[in-house]
Amino acid sequence: MKAKISLIVFITFLIFDNALIAQSQEYISGYMVSLNQDTIHGFIKDEKRNVLSERFLFKKTLMSAPQEMKTSSATAFHMIPHFYFESVDFKKDGVEKKHFLRKLVAGDAALYQYFSNPVFEYVLTKGKEAIQISKKDSLTIEGVLKDNKYIGKIKYLLRACPSIVNAKKLQFGEKALIKTVTEYNNYVNPSATKNLVTKRKLKVKLGLIAGLRFYNKSVSSAQPPNVAYKDNKLGFQIGGMLNLAYFRKIALQLGVLYTPYSAQNTTTNFLGTIIVSSEITNLEFPLQLKYNLSTKKLSPYLYGGIRIGKLLDSKVRRVRSQDGIQLSDDNYEFEFTDNFGFDLGTGISINVANKLPIQIELGYSRQIMRLSLAEVISLNGLNLNTKVFF
Repeated sequence: MKAKISLIVFITFLIFDNALIAQSQEYISGYMVSLNQDTIHGFIKDEKRNVLSERFLFKKTLMSAPQEMKTSSATAFHMIPHFYFESVDFKKDGVEKKHFLRKLVAGDAALYQYFSNPVFEYVLTKGKEAIQISKKDSLTIEGVLKDNKYIGKIKYLLRACPSIVNAKKLQFGEKALIKTVTEYNNYVNPSATKNLVTKRKLKVKLGLIAGLRFYNKSVSSAQPPNVAYKDNKLGFQIGGMLNLAYFRKIALQLGVLYTPYSAQNTTTNFLGTIIVSSEITNLEFPLQLKYNLSTKKLSPYLYGGIRIGKLLDSKVRRVRSQDGIQLSDDNYEFEFTDNFGFDLGTGISINVANKLPIQIELGYSRQIMRLSLAEVISLNGLNLNTKVFF
């Protein structure tokens, strides 16, 4: 059971992790700069960097049709607060033409980044001078041949800064190059230096969940009193949720739910009237991936995930009577080795003043409780939940 849970949690993490590093495909508030240097505010689609280097999709309003903008119609664009792109000359496959490059540092010297799958290349400018730098190590018979030509190029262009010229080694990569260019700018003109890299932040919200659950509880004859029965009940679940969001459309929700279940069955035969009733209290830990279909204040969404359960208490009672006389009253407890389930559904998110998101959702869930390979209890339910995050 532990191996199964670990595998599913690991797969869920990989799915979510992949969602984090991918682009969100949503329209983000920003602006573009036209060829006439007019600033036009609107919304820009967040896409992969290699796509944005060639063109971007721009909307004046979220309801308007997107316009495809290239270097022939725009000189720059900015997705607030994460990315600045400018039209810069860049040599690709032996041909030099303008591409949209992400601007990392502004000042007397500017640093731009171009995504050349699977690596990044950079353009470093100072006044009218510009160099294109990359690091392409190669594998030879003798071993790895390091490509350090970028070091000489950087030292020559930023030769006004003694600490850079005299540096024994200059590292390659986004963080290292930002540090080097910022060091130069702080030396020659500190007031003009600006680091334009703003990292996306993981937004964490804690909330409460409460809801109704209409469920069918099916008990097998695998355990005493060895009577199989089913019952439909209306119950409740209550608990807390943690919402982790990197993009506005994708979130991972983890929670803990207190969920009681009960069932009763009455049979009459030659032994008399037998009433079997059971009550269990389960602590369930949902792990859900949530996808918003829009980013408006009233946004529908889909969700799905797993539930890992922990049995808190169980009571099974068997009462046998005949002609109004109670003949036996026996009590038992359920035993489980597996307590596992899944849920999926849809909902709507209502964003109140951007501070108090309320989510109302309708979904299906199934919880299975087993002892070894024998199924003891299965629970199928429709859930109507309300979540409030703070």
